[in-house]
Formats: sequence, C-alpha cells, structure tokens
Amino acid sequence: MSSVVHSYRLGDEDENIARLRAAGMEVVFGGPQEQPCELLPPSAFPGPPAVRPIPALRRQAGILDSETGRNSRTVYWRFFSSCAGWPQPPTPAEFHDAVRTADPSRRQRAVVRTWLAEASNREIARAWIEEAYTWPILVAAIHRIGYRRHALNYYLNGFARARRQVPAGDSQVHP
Repeated sequence: MSSVVHSYRLGDEDENIARLRAAGMEVVFGGPQEQPCELLPPSAFPGPPAVRPIPALRRQAGILDSETGRNSRTVYWRFFSSCAGWPQPPTPAEFHDAVRTADPSRRQRAVVRTWLAEASNREIARAWIEEAYTWPILVAAIHRIGYRRHALNYYLNGFARARRQVPAGDSQVHP
C-alpha cells in the first residue's frame, strides 16, 4: 500500500473510495482518535505527587474546595443530567468509591461505565482538576471493568505521552 492515507467520513461516495483503493492507497474513516487504540497501563500515567491539579487552577475554574474529591461538582452535574431516569442516581461519593475499589459490584461497574460513556473530554479533565480521581486511578478502573472506547483511550493516552514525551505512535496498538 502507498504511504499516503486519505481520510473520509462515512457516507462519502463509494466510487471515490474504490478508485483510491484501486490505486493502492489506504482509506481510513475518521480521524486518528477513531482508530483502534489500546489504553496504556496505569503505571504509564502521571500521578501524585508528580502531577496534581494546583489549587490556583481550581480557583481559576471557579471550583470551591468543598466541591472536590468525593463532592466533585462536575461528577454531580454529569450524573444529574445523564442518570435522571435511574431509580437512585449515582452520587459523586459513590463514583469516588467505584473508581477506587479493587472488586467493583455490578452497580459500581455501571456507575463507572456511565461516567465514561456520558462525560465529555472536558468533564473528564475537569473531574481530575476537582480531584475526583488521579489519572492512574481512572485508568485502573477502566482496565478493571473492561471498558473499550477508542476515542477515550486516545485522549487519555495523551496524558501518558505528555509525561513520557514519546511519539504518538508508541501508545497506539493496531490489530
């Protein structure tokens, strides 16, 4: 195959794609964050004391000290919005415990899966600033429950790459 890669969104004309493939070119749908990407192990991610959100960053974002850790405001509002139909919606304290437990219950797995499926990248980073988790704790929880979302893996691996200063290709595992 040619080293030139053309990226198309789903729904593009099939004959253009067929023409490129006939010319020996690889056609990739979507951006790099949509390609298969394995999440690095928790040890690859920076954690305390090396990397901690600084209080000035929280103040700049308007986050009160009372809205951190087990009382994360971002986690509260994400669950308030996404779990309105649950008989008993999860709380930030429940999420805080769920990402840290070594043997999660069915509900704890559901709480972590819901956070991972519903939270935007901005909310994931903001919850870290609010100290709802550290990167190694979140990544360990993802591995424990077996959650797979390539775009999320790509985003989170960026924090490990920034720590190690390695090329992006090192953290991507393609089948």
